Amino acid sequence: MPNKRKPVFFLFIVLITLFTGRLFAEEKLIGLGELLELVLENNIELKLAELNLEDAGLDYKKAELNNLMSKSRLIKLQNELQMAYARKSFKDTRDGIIMDIISKYLDLININYQILTAEKEVYLEEKRVEEVKAQVEVGYKSSLELFEQETRYLSAVNSLERLRGVREQKTRELKQKAVLDDEYEIKLIELKKPEIWIVTEESVLEEALNSEILAIREKQVEIAENDLLRAKISGIPELDLKKKELGQKKAALELEKERQNIENNARNTYFQYEELVKNMNMAEKSLFQAEEHYRIIKEQNKAGLVSNNDLLSSELSFYKAQSYFIESIINYYKGVLELQRVMCQDLEVEINNAGSK
Repeated sequence: MPNKRKPVFFLFIVLITLFTGRLFAEEKLIGLGELLELVLENNIELKLAELNLEDAGLDYKKAELNNLMSKSRLIKLQNELQMAYARKSFKDTRDGIIMDIISKYLDLININYQILTAEKEVYLEEKRVEEVKAQVEVGYKSSLELFEQETRYLSAVNSLERLRGVREQKTRELKQKAVLDDEYEIKLIELKKPEIWIVTEESVLEEALNSEILAIREKQVEIAENDLLRAKISGIPELDLKKKELGQKKAALELEKERQNIENNARNTYFQYEELVKNMNMAEKSLFQAEEHYRIIKEQNKAGLVSNNDLLSSELSFYKAQSYFIESIINYYKGVLELQRVMCQDLEVEINNAGSK
């Protein structure tokens, strides 16, 4: 197994909860760790999944007791398969809730950056309206050009208001899931580029194929083959033998189907993860270029070589590049969670931050 650096998530959450729980309670601030804890505690779907798992455990014990006399290995494995599916269903439910909350929290951070960019764009378009209006008054530009610029300004204002509405909606959704009152505020962090999780396609496949359900499927095939062999030796009727043969073929196909689905999903998820890493690196380079261009334009503006609107335009490009970089970081984190889910791991990811926001 190749070495890999595995991120840490739940330790991160526990530490937040232990050391900042009282502070959040006093200041009405809720961070991601406490937010997740509240959602998992109050989510009805998860409570139902937990009850279903407990019910499946009782059925499993009952079936095991009923099988004491016959001691059928096939029945035992069928019971184990049902129990494995019950455990998987519970884990899928819990993982889905965790991924949903983390995704919504990260989306909220992303929207805040988008709003900052949109505010800069509104300010720039407003300044351009003033510039065109002054040029119209001296006859350099037409009233039509002013109308077009005012339309661009209004479009920027509408986009900003839409983003603010989305932020309010997503904040409300998170609070509802955590059963929080309106006076609580969700504490967001300022993201920075994370340390890349080093993982290979081979290790992803290995862990994905090392699933409990796949192992039981393999045992079912083995039992079906042994059952068919015993049937041939004992000389059972032809129709019964035919049924045993069909059972063996079905078990083999079910195993191959399960293996193919797991393998294809693992490969696709790994490919998507690699693309997310590439996109984040490209976004970082674009941000560096935009920052350098903005620095040069500021110097030129001080020297009187470019206008204030040119400076604002360069600043807007910098903010857009920053927003795109933040979005690429968020997509990376989501990719890590999805990759870990495919590998049947606990969801563990440390969200790097550059301070409170």
